[in-house]
Amino acid sequence: MLTANVSTESLFDDALRCGVLRRSSSTRLVFPFPIIQEYLAGQELLEKHQHEISDRAARAVERPWAQAVQFALEKLADGSKIAQAMLDVPDDAFATGVRLLARCILNGMVCSTEMRESVGVRLAHVWHRQSYWTAKRTGQLLNDGWSATCGTGRARSLAQAGPVARWRRGNPN
Repeated sequence: MLTANVSTESLFDDALRCGVLRRSSSTRLVFPFPIIQEYLAGQELLEKHQHEISDRAARAVERPWAQAVQFALEKLADGSKIAQAMLDVPDDAFATGVRLLARCILNGMVCSTEMRESVGVRLAHVWHRQSYWTAKRTGQLLNDGWSATCGTGRARSLAQAGPVARWRRGNPN
């Protein structure tokens, strides 16, 4: 990590001036863009509370932790153990956990080849059971991360069960 001789006051003033921080009252500051707060929370988890990442990942469906957990998982030396723990418990109806893991893998989370394959299989398994819009996002994850490794027969069967095929048959859900 790079360090510089910058005073806290100077950094604070720059953050206010650039719009990274905003005053919501005379005694309160807010991040106008939640992604900045989530990134900083992810860094804090990674640097000072790494032992809590697994527990927080299990509760990733509880906002606002999902994005912070995602940032932390993406920077771990190997996220396979935590990913396996997430896959070992039942996911919610929206497959939030497996979709979170898929985004982490696509964004560069280091994990074993077996874990990558396991997430892809789980994602493909839930894809056709989701509502149209969730299935569309899940299909995009599959396309972005697993389509090149998917055999032609498997890809064809997934496409026939996917949201666009269901919509064309008149059953968007």
